[in-house]
Parts: sequence; structure tokens; C-alpha cells
Amino acid sequence: DCFSRAVTLLESHHRLYILSRLYQSRKLAAEVLATWRRIIEGARDDGAEFIDGEIRVREYLAIIRNPALVQEFGLWLASRNPGLGIQVFADPRARVSFPPAEVVSMLRERAPNAVTAYLEHLVFARDMPQHGDELLAHYLDVVLGHLRDSPTARETLKGGYETYRELATPKPPFRAWMAEYHSELAEEPWWGARLRMLQLLGAEGADYDVDAVRKRVEPLADALVLEMIVLCSRRGAHEDALRLLVRGLGDYDGAIRYALLGGGGTYHPVSGALQGSAGGVEEQRRLFRGLLGEFLGIEDVGERVEMTGVLLERFGGWFDVMEVLGLAPEGWSVSVFGGFLESALRRVGRERREGMVVRALAAGENLAVGGEWVSKVEGVVVEE
Repeated sequence: DCFSRAVTLLESHHRLYILSRLYQSRKLAAEVLATWRRIIEGARDDGAEFIDGEIRVREYLAIIRNPALVQEFGLWLASRNPGLGIQVFADPRARVSFPPAEVVSMLRERAPNAVTAYLEHLVFARDMPQHGDELLAHYLDVVLGHLRDSPTARETLKGGYETYRELATPKPPFRAWMAEYHSELAEEPWWGARLRMLQLLGAEGADYDVDAVRKRVEPLADALVLEMIVLCSRRGAHEDALRLLVRGLGDYDGAIRYALLGGGGTYHPVSGALQGSAGGVEEQRRLFRGLLGEFLGIEDVGERVEMTGVLLERFGGWFDVMEVLGLAPEGWSVSVFGGFLESALRRVGRERREGMVVRALAAGENLAVGGEWVSKVEGVVVEE
């Protein structure tokens, strides 16, 4: 018939794109996709009219209703172009959809290079933390494997922490400093995996086995200080997190923010922020006492005096005066504690005055109530 002859003619003249348009006119989706795949994979097409072929395939798969075709050509596209291919299975407007767990299984079998991209889409774009464990395991494999195989990479990370610790205070936020200091690593796959791993570790609501991750990270803890801080925070080891912030990283402002949130917030080393709900007042007070001990243990004497003074002056309300004086090293100038003592005395005076006002108001209220009661009693008429 005419259709068959047209197909034969177009094939013989290598006009594959025109052939695909003929198939489209007959709504033959399987033939359309098969022809496009031939062109993309290098078959001769003399018209050269098929531009952005992979994008055309992705768009076409979103409008057809045949699950088998979407699966077959979606997986083929994902194996060639992971970022584009996963959009076939992630598009909420697509007419055919598959459960995420099924997509992961299919990708693992037919397009393993696209699994990570799809898991990242689920966890970060669609906020599905139940897939975080699997994604985190992949990041750990990449990062730990690279650091074990590359002493240079380990020394680079450790050198970065040492350089930041030696910066004069006040220091720039660690996130901005780290991005600039390690800018030459920006295009390295393992570095990108590490940044995404840190984002996932510190994400609010992230669901993963903290102890299992910690056991994998600990052998390289000196190179992965940021990861250890987050994991300490996750498992409630807040004193250890403060110790790493102060001694391991030298992020004094980050340590103060951590204590201010009572350890209830998770230190997020990528954004430099603290995420999560704050702990209780007693937890905050306990962490500030621990932070004071860490600041008093700073190796550099100048930084020790400076940061202790800053902590006491800005956050003196969290400390007991006698406890602070008991911790003060012998020979320290009173000027280090001057601001703290002054504010503490003002606070004591203010609390005393407030107490006097409250007692006076209470006394006045009692008098008013008593007078009202007397008036009512005197107004009572007793019948004999």
C-alpha cells in the first residue's frame, strides 16, 4: 500500500527524520521512538533535521500513555544522559508514572550511572528522606574511597583545617572561607559528592543510621572534621561537637551558635547555619559551661583570653558568677572578666529591684482586696 511504499522510499533515501514524522501522523509511538533512537545512535539521516534529539525523546515520553515504551526508552535515555533521563521518571506532569522504588530498581539494572542522580532528585527535590540511607551510602563510597586512595587529598583537607585555625579572629564564616580555599577542587567528583553528603548529613529530618555512618567515617576523622561534628550533633554528643568546633576546626562563632541553640540544632557545615529546634534552657546553660571550658583550653594565649572575654561579655547571663571565678586561671587580669562582672552585678541589682516591685505590688493588691472585703462586711445587715 501507499504507506508501506512511503516507508520503503524514505528508508532507501536515508530520510529518517521525515520517516519519524510519517509515523507520528499515524500515531505509531513505538516506531517514532525507534527511529529517533537510530538517528541519535548514529544512523544516516541525510536531512539532518532532527535537532536536540535526546530532548525530543524526553518530551515525547511525557505525552504518550504506553508504560512499556516509557520504561524502555526512558531507561535507554537515562543510560546515555542520566540528568535528562531521570526527568522521564520524575516529571509530575507525565502521563505515565512509576513508584520511586521501582524506578530505582530499574535504573540499577539498566542504567546504573543514573541511580545517584535519581536518588538526589528524590531526597533533595521531592523531600523523600526515606531514600537518604541509600544515597548516603553512595556518597560515602565515593568520598572515603578517594581519601583512602589519595594521601594528597587527605593532606589537603587537614591543611585546610590547620590554615583556618591559624587565622586571626574575627574569622570569616567557615563556609565562605572553605569554598575559596578549596576552589581548585570544585570540579572534582569526590568533592562534589562530599558537599552533597554534608548537605544530607545535616538536613533536618534526614533519616539515616548515625552510628553506622560514624563507624565508616571515624578512620578518616582527622580529614573529615565537618562530618564528625554533624554526627556528634546527631547522636546528642554535644560536648564532643563543641570540642571539635573549637579545637578541631577553630570555628569559635559556630561553637557559640551551637551552644546558643542548646545543641538542639544540627551544625550545617555547608550553609554555616544551625538547623533544627533549640534545646531547653538547662541544656543551653550546660553547653555554655562546656564551651567556656573549651575556650579556656585554647592553645593560643591571645585567642584564649579574647574568646573567653567575648563569651562572658556577650553571653554572661548563662553563667554563674562564682562558678566562672572558680574556673578563672590564676594570674588572669580582672579586665578579662570586667564586662561579665559588671553585667552580672547589674543583673543582680535589676533582679533585686524587680523583686521589690513585685513584693510592693503584691502588698498593694493585698491591701486593696482587704479594703474591699471590709467594705462588704460593713455593708452587711444582720437581722435580729
